[in-house]
Amino acid sequence: MLFLDTEFIESRYGPRLLSIGIVSPAGEFYAELDESSLAGLAGVRKNQFLQRTVLSQFRRIADAQTTLVEMAHKTAHWLRVQESESLQVAYDYSIDFQLLEDLLKLTDASVLAKLQPIHVGYLLEDPDGIAAADAAWSTAERLHGLTKHHALADAFALRAR
Repeated sequence: MLFLDTEFIESRYGPRLLSIGIVSPAGEFYAELDESSLAGLAGVRKNQFLQRTVLSQFRRIADAQTTLVEMAHKTAHWLRVQESESLQVAYDYSIDFQLLEDLLKLTDASVLAKLQPIHVGYLLEDPDGIAAADAAWSTAERLHGLTKHHALADAFALRAR
């Protein structure tokens, strides 16, 4: 099973992807928009939450910065090489899977047929799940300097839930 999280900004055109994190039993995948791509998104620099909480954690993972199209190619490649003909993708917020679909449509929509979406938003209210997620965020901060609202840290927290 894969565990997916994204960070995004709402725009008048719908949600716009900023970063994506996926955790699997075999490893993890993470990509984020580079500076020039971020500069092209209206409202990113004015959004205080994004500035303080999300974008302040960018550039902490080497070689993760990319354009949206490159992110699509890297994500599709990572999903294609997973050792399964069918991949269950757990997510807790519907926009996360929608953004993954939109991303893959930019490069290789055929990989979508391999994905089985599983919405697990109910875990957000589970007391044991909350404690597990908090422990995962503490570990991510200690080991990688990543906290809540970083797509990879949140994907690890979702797996822990």
